[in-house]
Amino acid sequence: MQARQLAVSGESVYILGPEDQLRWIARVEEGLWGSWQDAVIRGRAIVHAGPVIGRLDPEGRISALQRMPPLPWQVWEQRADELVAANLADGAPALFAVQAGELRYTWKHSPSSPWAEWETLGGPVGGVA
Repeated sequence: MQARQLAVSGESVYILGPEDQLRWIARVEEGLWGSWQDAVIRGRAIVHAGPVIGRLDPEGRISALQRMPPLPWQVWEQRADELVAANLADGAPALFAVQAGELRYTWKHSPSSPWAEWETLGGPVGGVA
């Protein structure tokens, strides 16, 4: 299997293949790895932080998938050049995006709460890691 990008956490691995297809594998019982699954979507970039996977679709739109509790993909019309997923000090998931040199972010107060509105942190920003 070829991958052009890899996003890893302790419980799952997501890859983007050469044709931008998103696939994933997760740990199952006793810590063993399950089978590779096709997510049936494409992406330009993926990021991973614990139970949250962030994705830029082929047009650069931002979306996020929460694995625990399992929720469907959250898709925003917001576009980005770069995306980073992180967990805040209290464990809350957050996404940081750079678009046209401006840094923006969103977060969840808890795993079951909705994503907050995107907020601007300013710029110019040359990139995120």
